[in-house]
Amino acid sequence: MHAPMPSNEAERLAALHRYLILDTAPEEDFDELAMLAARICGTSAALVSLVDCDRLWFKAKVGFEATKISRDIAFCSHAICGTELMVVPDATRDERFARSPLVTADPRIRFYAGAPLLTPDGYALGTLCVIDRVPRELSPSQGDGLRMLSRQVLRQMESRQTRLGLEQSLSAAQQREQELRAAEEFKGRMLHAEHQFAEMIIDGAAEGIVVYDRELRYVRWNPFMEALTGMRSSEVLGRVAPEIFPFLRESGIETLLRRALEGETILLPDILVKMPGTGRDVWESNRYAPQRDAQGNIIGVIALIRDVTERKHSEERLRAVVEGTAALTGSEFFHSLVRHLAAASRARYAFLASCDSTRTRARILSFWHGDRFLDDQIEYNVANTPCHDVLHGRICYYSENVQALFPKDAGLVRWQAQSYIGVPISNAEGAIIGHLAVLDVAPMPEASQALDVLKIFAARAGAELERLKAEDGLRGALAEVEELKNRLQEENIYLRRELIASVSHDLRSPLASIRGYLETLLLKGDTLPPDKRHAYLEIAARQSERLGTLISELFELAKLDYSCYQINPEPVQLGELAQDVLQKFQLTAEKKGVALRVEAHQDAGFVSADIALIERVLENLLENALKHTHPGGAVSLAVRRHDGRVAVEVSDTGSGIPQNALPHIFERFYQVHQSKMLDTGSAGLGLAIVKRILDLHHSQINVESALAEGTRFSFALPAMSLQSRPAPQDPSPAPVNRPALQHKAAD
Repeated sequence: MHAPMPSNEAERLAALHRYLILDTAPEEDFDELAMLAARICGTSAALVSLVDCDRLWFKAKVGFEATKISRDIAFCSHAICGTELMVVPDATRDERFARSPLVTADPRIRFYAGAPLLTPDGYALGTLCVIDRVPRELSPSQGDGLRMLSRQVLRQMESRQTRLGLEQSLSAAQQREQELRAAEEFKGRMLHAEHQFAEMIIDGAAEGIVVYDRELRYVRWNPFMEALTGMRSSEVLGRVAPEIFPFLRESGIETLLRRALEGETILLPDILVKMPGTGRDVWESNRYAPQRDAQGNIIGVIALIRDVTERKHSEERLRAVVEGTAALTGSEFFHSLVRHLAAASRARYAFLASCDSTRTRARILSFWHGDRFLDDQIEYNVANTPCHDVLHGRICYYSENVQALFPKDAGLVRWQAQSYIGVPISNAEGAIIGHLAVLDVAPMPEASQALDVLKIFAARAGAELERLKAEDGLRGALAEVEELKNRLQEENIYLRRELIASVSHDLRSPLASIRGYLETLLLKGDTLPPDKRHAYLEIAARQSERLGTLISELFELAKLDYSCYQINPEPVQLGELAQDVLQKFQLTAEKKGVALRVEAHQDAGFVSADIALIERVLENLLENALKHTHPGGAVSLAVRRHDGRVAVEVSDTGSGIPQNALPHIFERFYQVHQSKMLDTGSAGLGLAIVKRILDLHHSQINVESALAEGTRFSFALPAMSLQSRPAPQDPSPAPVNRPALQHKAAD
């Protein structure tokens, strides 16, 4: 499918031709940007393409053989019709490109992503694009990186245009100077004026301008060179260059200068030079061109010296972080990211933290502490810290005196931090889920480059946090599906028997109730008062919900009864787990007017247990207690250590259980108060599930009860010894995989 022509095609082509870049030789600046784009996006090829009237010409290419292709079949011809990044995940599925020879034959393109090269006037001259032979997706951070690099390509084109203009201006000025020397007095005055103008250009240039004569003696040494090298013009003018700077001969630059005296124009990109006057290492990008007189004779060499140190440092910082994190995931990615960020930003500390949904507390996943990672997990309130504003969506940069700005932040004092840069981390929906920050013990007066890197990798970190969350969810779901499939295959007869027994035992009643009320509504719906119809529908809905709960609990209990079911024990701090579970019931208790209390001793210690199953035990016991406790009553959850075991107790001030019912309450479908079964929605399986889980942990559930006084359930698990307790981990532990037993179940 042919791409449409941009509405401003004539003006766009004129803008492209003004840059004088078509059909020029390769340049390393553009090649490196293409190479960096391929690395960031993880593709096999990248191109800097310029769209001419009938062709697509490549200024730079990585992993691609051709130097030009027809405009009619080019992906980039479509990309320049807009101003945003164009992504084609699979060209064979895109009707615009499916029959293109670029897709059906070599190079067999499947994936394409192109960022338009937009001029300040809004003309799309071409694209910086990445391509691959396999379908793929582009992450948000990769898309942002590609856009940033496309802007760098255009800046290189503009810088190149400026340099060409300067060379042309210098050549014209020299030619005019020769002509004016032979003119009359009036022409002499004009020559003087022109010379002054050229001097102003040279003296005010933002690049080094050096002129050599045929013996390579210095003829011109502008102020930029004085600042760059630390040597005044009076120290170098009239002297032979290699005698002052021996590295010119050692590095081969003297040979390049002599080639320029023979008529060549030579580009020497990105060389590292130690300046003799300052001792500073400087990256230069140089161009040497012959200087000619009015008759065209070569009389010397003009050198344009660009200081590209900051660009090289930026590229090295970005490359170091990209290469250091490209192949990593999870906690290894977070560790590598903060360590490389600290090095790239030349800061002592760097850390990455997630936050809770209220954005009032943060949990550090990885903290680089100068020469090591912090071993202790850190969780803290963000109030009165610089992180507070970052977690509310603002990029924060404090170049110095950050302790004075946040005097209540003990961490800043402990780390002796003087400066801080922080950027928020967002998920795909734009919600803030954490932040990335660097700190230093010295001021950070210039942070623009560090901010750019932080923004790029905050996006990458956000994607990784989401990936881990999705991976955990998917892994748990797949495991449960696989387990369910195996259980159904191996115990099909058992499950059929269980379900048939359940239908005859407990499903028939809610089904009959639902059917009765619905038939009444069908027969008498028009004559019943609205409040009666609404009441019947509410009863039918409650019975439907009860039926769904029963079915879910049946499957869960069948899963636990499966003979090959294996628990997944791991170190569990029962006190912390009790606090977490209790929070889930806080709102329900408040609505019912029941007080919730917790007594979790900090020294209770760890146990080895399946955290998801023990969490389910606590949920069922608490839900059971809340259902049978009247408004004004209380439900308590206690965790304490006793005789080498960690004991858990759930008690309430509810209606209590008759003594003759206590031996039966852990049986399936047993209801102490059969008349209340409809109101509570209980199927009588919650306590059966509790008992089965504790049986799997080789523990016993105990119950004590008195009518009108309340009930107390308790169990205990062996406490782990000090030697078997988990060692303190770094602040970014792998996420806990809790197998999903997520059906509602309580007695």
